[in-house]
Amino acid sequence: MSNTSATGGYLTETSSPLGITALEDLWHDTIAGITGLGATLVRPSRQLDPALQPDPLTDWCAFDIVRVSSDPWPDVTHVSADDGSDMVVDHDRYEVGAVFYGPNADTLAGLLRRGLYVWQNRNALRAVGIALQSVGDPVTVPELDSLVWRQRVDLSARFIVESRGSYAVLNLLRSTGDILGDDGTAVTYDTEEVKPHG
Repeated sequence: MSNTSATGGYLTETSSPLGITALEDLWHDTIAGITGLGATLVRPSRQLDPALQPDPLTDWCAFDIVRVSSDPWPDVTHVSADDGSDMVVDHDRYEVGAVFYGPNADTLAGLLRRGLYVWQNRNALRAVGIALQSVGDPVTVPELDSLVWRQRVDLSARFIVESRGSYAVLNLLRSTGDILGDDGTAVTYDTEEVKPHG
């Protein structure tokens, strides 16, 4: 059982923040949806068991996600609902690279670049706390593979990903102590004895 602020000790996160696999799934669906490429033609650059590259006349995309930076100090807010908890809100900046291959690589990169600026195309990203920061210019970098030139166009985009973590910091039910005045006199208080006004 996890600790709470009442038990003492280290507190573990009670929520499940978005992981890199979920981010890859979202980015995959976004690229495929905006460009019209089939689901199997959009894939992460690094896979445990990589599929064979399509032939040079097939349009496809490989993508990569790199976290660039995080907020130096996340926001911590107490939530008083139920027994209470602390919500830690962090913002990570991610750079996502999409590498398009095939005879229409430049067209597909342009479709993605323009499509990311359309509000409706970012609905799934916004729903999980992801905001578009910027999209770079497409860069043409043909690639020589087994004595065959492959058309290749690289495109990068930057996103801000909001992460929310919940910790079992319970509501304060009672407080007692002394308040020391400017003249050095102490006044003892107990919150159970405080009466509401009116």
